[in-house]
Amino acid sequence: MKLNEFQKEENAGGGIRTLEPLRDRTLNPAPLSTRQPPLMKLTKYAFEICGLAEIKLPIYLNMVNNNEIVIKLIPLLIPVFFSFHQVLVRKGSEQMSALDGTYMSLLTSTLIFSPSVLLYCTINFKFIAIMLLSGLLHFLLARLCFYHAIERIGANLSAPLSATRIFFATIIGYFLLNEVITVKLIIMSLLIFSGILLLSNPKKNSSDFIGISLALLTGLLSAISSYLVKIGLMEVYNPLFGVFLGFLISTIVLTLLMKPDLDIRRGKYYAIAGVFVGLGHLARYISLQVLPISYVEPITSIYPFFTVLLSFLLIRESEVFSKNLFAGMVLIILGTNIYFLT
Repeated sequence: MKLNEFQKEENAGGGIRTLEPLRDRTLNPAPLSTRQPPLMKLTKYAFEICGLAEIKLPIYLNMVNNNEIVIKLIPLLIPVFFSFHQVLVRKGSEQMSALDGTYMSLLTSTLIFSPSVLLYCTINFKFIAIMLLSGLLHFLLARLCFYHAIERIGANLSAPLSATRIFFATIIGYFLLNEVITVKLIIMSLLIFSGILLLSNPKKNSSDFIGISLALLTGLLSAISSYLVKIGLMEVYNPLFGVFLGFLISTIVLTLLMKPDLDIRRGKYYAIAGVFVGLGHLARYISLQVLPISYVEPITSIYPFFTVLLSFLLIRESEVFSKNLFAGMVLIILGTNIYFLT
């Protein structure tokens, strides 16, 4: 039956009421933006922006790699991005469980790096295998170990125990990569670890062997992941595609473990956190290609310092500025700067 320009309908009183013009929903569907929830629109825009940025990024990477001072400063972006991630996760945990939030974060990170499949896909099976394994170790297994450690022994003890990644990275760098371990590097690592210990202020009565083991395993898995990233980037220098592969395999595995009742509307903070953690790992991959892991891992581990500052500035949490907190921040600052001293 042919449709008229306007649809008419008789009302109960026998009159005629003219309705709005009909749309041919097959040929002229309603605008997409009117049907998308806010989180989906945010993801769409992030995808488009990151896709455009990734076209220009290799040019900037070449410029960075040719500047020795800049490449040494790039690792400082890692803890900054990670601290934004931590603050957003803290806000998001009020609305969503840690497991669901982890999935939202991983999914967002995977989406924003997905344009690299079309732009910079590398068909090198050794590179792909190494990047998949390193991503699985760090993005999924290390994170789950850390979350479960927090549940058993608390965040204050889990943080310094997981910061043993500093020492694991030094051992791996020395024995497997023939990195030179200088006195300056040892002092830097000790100062940063001591600062994290004071910032965390762990309780002495925490004696859960499984919780302590999980926190230590977090540090070990993170250090091994960094070693694998460095080996993979020696094979093919493609940090964009490498980061994507790590997030992709972690998202796929976690998808198999997730319950089907995930409510993505509650995950806006975790989704934004996924953007920051993705940028942090991109900076980490770029750094590991040219710098020793015995340097990158200590710098990565100072994110609790920035988290304390951001928590106070952005979400106005009641931080207790004790002597330990102040001393810990001073030690971290000293440890971070000592590497640049001649």
